[in-house]
Amino acid sequence: MANKHHGVYSDVGSNAENRVKHKYATQHYVSYRLVWCIPLLWALYNLIIEERFIVGGLVALILFLVITTHYGIEIDTKKKTFCDYLWLAGIKLGAPTPYNRIDQLFAKNNKATQGGYFLSAMKYSFQKDQFDGFIKFDGVTKIRLSRKEDKRELMKILDKISHDLGLEIIDYTN
Repeated sequence: MANKHHGVYSDVGSNAENRVKHKYATQHYVSYRLVWCIPLLWALYNLIIEERFIVGGLVALILFLVITTHYGIEIDTKKKTFCDYLWLAGIKLGAPTPYNRIDQLFAKNNKATQGGYFLSAMKYSFQKDQFDGFIKFDGVTKIRLSRKEDKRELMKILDKISHDLGLEIIDYTN
């Protein structure tokens, strides 16, 4: 049974400790997915009301793929493999990778800088804090699970994964 829990979609239920496969949809492929729904509605209108089947159907299909595509990770604790994948139209693009141990689940912060030009004469930039959650396998392979601007949101996500896999969260954000 799939459910959404604090920003991470997982297939684990209350018996997560007994499960061997843990699946998490970690990040969406595009930002601001709600904004993409506006052109999707336009495409559906053209498809259904205006009967422009080629244009409406093609645009609706592309936008549906854009909105539903996401990154994920599947950890099989019995086979000791993980698969970092891109989910596209129900197909997981990514190969399973064997691991010996899961080293840690950790959070760290970083400064994101954005900027540009206003009226081509005035340059502007600003910084903001972001928080990243990672899982590390075999001391080498590090996979980002999530990026949030609010540390509490990130910790809720990591708490779910920590509980499911029996890992401690290491907080490097201080």
